[in-house]
Amino acid sequence: MNSGVVATLTVISIIFFTSLILAVSILRTAWIRREKELLTSMDLTALEESAVYLIEQLKAESNQAISDLDSRISRLESLLREADVRLSSLVEATARAQNLVNDSNTSETADDFFASYGVDRTRVLALVSAGLDDTDIARITGLGLGEVRLMKKLVRTRVEEQV
Repeated sequence: MNSGVVATLTVISIIFFTSLILAVSILRTAWIRREKELLTSMDLTALEESAVYLIEQLKAESNQAISDLDSRISRLESLLREADVRLSSLVEATARAQNLVNDSNTSETADDFFASYGVDRTRVLALVSAGLDDTDIARITGLGLGEVRLMKKLVRTRVEEQV
């Protein structure tokens, strides 16, 4: 069962049982008061109006909570779809990079590889040379952390091959 549905049902249950407890409490108080002294019809009307008002407020609060949960669920689903797309892209890039590292006869250069992903390799290398860590480079360039690490590994492997 979707955790969003579970959360929504939990909130609704809490609100329902809270309103039920409040209603029972109000009616119990009225019953005790009635035993002590007879309630007038005006007292009962006021009590009923208070109970109705309380129930309406609880409904409004529960609707707001459900709305908030729905929007959060939508945002999380969107983030998950975005993460899936980025993960697929990273898997593809890793496979291509592994080919590039392992196959010295490949016609694709590191610059071609990076350019195909819209990455300015020289900018990333300049940031590495400046001493920035992977997280800062990823934030500055808009690349994922895994992409930055992959790029550094590719460059390091190519340098080792040339030596």
